[in-house]
Amino acid sequence: MLKISFSLFLFIPLLTFSGTGHTQPNPNSTSKNPTCKTPVKKQPVQKPKAGTPWLVQSDGVGNIPPDGLFPIQILDLEQKSFHDLYFGPIKNKDHYEAMMEGHFDQAGHRTIRLSKIDLTVVLSFNNLVMSLEPGPGLRTPEGTGVGSTLGQLLQAHGSYEMTSGYEDVCSVRVPQHPGVFFQYHSCEKACAGEGAYSVWIPGEHSWDESEMAPEALRSKNLQKLQMNQNELRFKQGVALMPKEEMAFSGTAIATDKNDKKVSEANYLHGQLHGDVTYFYPSGQKRLLFSYEKGKFKSGMQSWYPNGQKDLDSDFTKERCRRITKYYQDGQKEEEGIACYEQQTSKRWYKDGQLKSKEVRKEGEVIRKRWFKSGELKSKKVIQDDKETYKRWYKNGKLKKKEIREGGKVKRKCWSKKGKKKACPKKK
Repeated sequence: MLKISFSLFLFIPLLTFSGTGHTQPNPNSTSKNPTCKTPVKKQPVQKPKAGTPWLVQSDGVGNIPPDGLFPIQILDLEQKSFHDLYFGPIKNKDHYEAMMEGHFDQAGHRTIRLSKIDLTVVLSFNNLVMSLEPGPGLRTPEGTGVGSTLGQLLQAHGSYEMTSGYEDVCSVRVPQHPGVFFQYHSCEKACAGEGAYSVWIPGEHSWDESEMAPEALRSKNLQKLQMNQNELRFKQGVALMPKEEMAFSGTAIATDKNDKKVSEANYLHGQLHGDVTYFYPSGQKRLLFSYEKGKFKSGMQSWYPNGQKDLDSDFTKERCRRITKYYQDGQKEEEGIACYEQQTSKRWYKDGQLKSKEVRKEGEVIRKRWFKSGELKSKKVIQDDKETYKRWYKNGKLKKKEIREGGKVKRKCWSKKGKKKACPKKK
């Protein structure tokens, strides 16, 4: 069976997966206000230190909101490029591996782990934030979070409300932060003293598609305006004018505390339409997504601070997805082309010499690597249950040949002069 590797390719899931990880309450199937048979006793809670910047609240974690445009500040926080943050963890993994490692939730949404602050950001298929999942290191101002028991919630918040729903997951909310869900494997286990296994802060909208009727998206008077992003209101995934029930059409600009432009987003009838551009403090473009009537298109680009292109994503004439990664001097570093029946990826050294090439087609994988000097370094062919691997010296002489098939391994090795020799034992 063919395993599709992510490599550089942006994966757009088509299937819905089931599982226990990242399970969220289903509002259409819940039992309100279950109670514990035995009264819950208060337990001590330690509050976070004064001045802690990353606090868990209904409106997000620190300055990262639970929904809306991609939070560009996380790139500075993690000190990574968009390519490294988004594609790095799933590179050369098939979807099952990536999902088991937590890079996708059970619905196929991309999850990005921010190790610097112990936070997971869940993105919609349109690359917009749809929820946040704080880790054990993040707490509410009152000191609660992952691992908190009902007794600790009672001590810190005075009261709580339990909801039992999908897959028996018990979601608990507190009055100070109604948009934060403390999740337990069941309400019975929560009552027995189990600590919350997860904390979830959902956004107001799914962002995968508008929930409003088509006629509600049509502005009576189409206005091309320019507004501050923070002034817009959102209702069922549609951007509205600040004080009117009218869909916004125009450009929304977000600025930082120094009044420097952070992002610029174009809307048509309340939906993202055109480019959403993010900027460095210098004013240089940093990241760009393209949308059409609220739907994310193939267009995605990012730049280094020096203005050189970092990443470029588009479709070829054959409707194949192509993603290209560049070095800071403009030389190609990687390129991946994904078609329905075939995937091809290439990597180059900084001097432009081809470094590796991989082709996946109809269950077969061919992977080649080259030395900087241009000579073939290795070749691996995988077909069904058989894997053949060859490696060469820089002088062109065969160094090793290995065949794996049916659980058996055959190896042959040669010296630099071409003479057969014993293969070194693997540790």
